[in-house]
Amino acid sequence: MKFKKIFILAFLGCCVALTTGCWNNKNMNVPADSAGANLNSLVTTGVVQDQFAMPNVGDMVAKISVEGYGDIWCRFFPEAAPKAVNNFISLAKAGKYNGVKFHRVIKNFMIQTGGNSDSIYREKNEPFPHELNQSLRQFSGALCMASTGNFEAGQSCQFYIVTSDAGKTADLNDVQATTKAANLRKGYNLYPNYTEKDKKLYSEHGGYPSGDMIYTVFGQVFDPKSMEVVKKISECKIKEQMGFMQREASTPDPDVILKEVTIQAYNGEV
Repeated sequence: MKFKKIFILAFLGCCVALTTGCWNNKNMNVPADSAGANLNSLVTTGVVQDQFAMPNVGDMVAKISVEGYGDIWCRFFPEAAPKAVNNFISLAKAGKYNGVKFHRVIKNFMIQTGGNSDSIYREKNEPFPHELNQSLRQFSGALCMASTGNFEAGQSCQFYIVTSDAGKTADLNDVQATTKAANLRKGYNLYPNYTEKDKKLYSEHGGYPSGDMIYTVFGQVFDPKSMEVVKKISECKIKEQMGFMQREASTPDPDVILKEVTIQAYNGEV
């Protein structure tokens, strides 16, 4: 992918912010300043060996039911994003996602929903920082937290599912350099260290690498039929709305409604 295209994707990634909002420390150069000390609240050390693996029988999974489209089955990564997983499951069980709209859909980028509830942590007056993990990537089908633009307290209830194919042709060296520069401007020496495995998986599955080590990945769509539902939603008719510093065509027309999110133990079937 050309650098210009990566820059455009990085800009779009900033727009995921809501409008109302194992990576071991020894594997990165932590800046010797106050911002560097905050990295410990952002990076997580749990390792996900295979992001595309099926869940084990008994694992908690989510069935995201969308009116007129079908069900999207997702597994979770509590070892890498425990707060995001706990927040999502708790809000789902409380019915906070029932009946909300997919308010932002951008073809070949992502589908976003979640409503306007507070996170479970805000109710406790606790921070809800991004949980960034080097073993997780924004591959197509990744379940990710939207952000208000603040690494240390910028997550709430909204989430998105990656639909992009850009990763199939992306120059990951350019992505790494661009991400590092963007994060350093915020005071954080955060960037993805891409492995040969990462490169292979991006070339096979696609995804949105410009979001790596910027947005929290806390789950993954694991069922091929579910990805068909995701892709179908991503191709819905849209109308123009106010976006980030510009007008943006991203509001589904007619509405796409998230009927409910059901949390259950995986029984080996979907």
